[in-house]
Amino acid sequence: ATGVVADHHPLIGASVDERYFLYTSSVEPLVIEIMEHSELPVHYRTVTSRFNDHVKVGSRKGAGFILDVLSRIDRCERVDRGIYNLT
Repeated sequence: ATGVVADHHPLIGASVDERYFLYTSSVEPLVIEIMEHSELPVHYRTVTSRFNDHVKVGSRKGAGFILDVLSRIDRCERVDRGIYNLT
């Protein structure tokens, strides 16, 4: 029952493998995981697409959201226009 509530809560995201995260504070590990499984450096639109493939339909986000998350991750650095790398 908890998963059903979390699936529809506006502040909670849900991955297709039933992991839940808060958009405001705990989505960073999922984005890092996506980047670690990508060929780096990677364009933010690729990260956005892979993020949306990895989460349930109601949890999908746009490129602006992913750019905000990338800017919050200490290990993430912008290396060119729209291109990000992990350190």
